[in-house]
Amino acid sequence: MTPPVCSLEFWYYLANIVGVGILIKYAYDTNQIKKASLKQVDAANVQAEGIPCVVVIELPPDLLGQVRSYALKNVGNGVALNVRARLSSWQNDEPFKALSPGDTADIRLGPDDFIWRSPLTCTFESLSGIVYQSESSYLKEGEEIVTNMRHTFRRQNKSSSSGG
Repeated sequence: MTPPVCSLEFWYYLANIVGVGILIKYAYDTNQIKKASLKQVDAANVQAEGIPCVVVIELPPDLLGQVRSYALKNVGNGVALNVRARLSSWQNDEPFKALSPGDTADIRLGPDDFIWRSPLTCTFESLSGIVYQSESSYLKEGEEIVTNMRHTFRRQNKSSSSGG
């Protein structure tokens, strides 16, 4: 009788066990590569897409040098979708569908409407559904405007489809 280590059957089972182990390791490594490549693709898409940034701007003054009105402008490098603006008790009922980089949308607010009721808050989405918010306002002390318009910008959440 031959010892079990020298039998052909022993080597056959050992080769199968080692082969299955190698296959499991290969599957694990492949899954890790897949995760890393998906992460890279997502990062590249965000860079290629660009980030929108909608703020309030003063339209050029009239012939007497008075500020006539304000508008929303996308100063970011990505398309802004479903743009909503809110100022105290005023808000646009129907959102602007889209603002491409550099585009403006007239919101028909005069200086008295905006300056003394600011900040005006804009909520908008990027192409990937990420929700952003910006605020535009003047810094005031009593009845005097202390600074030019200032803007703040932040990301609201991961995406509008994430449910929160």
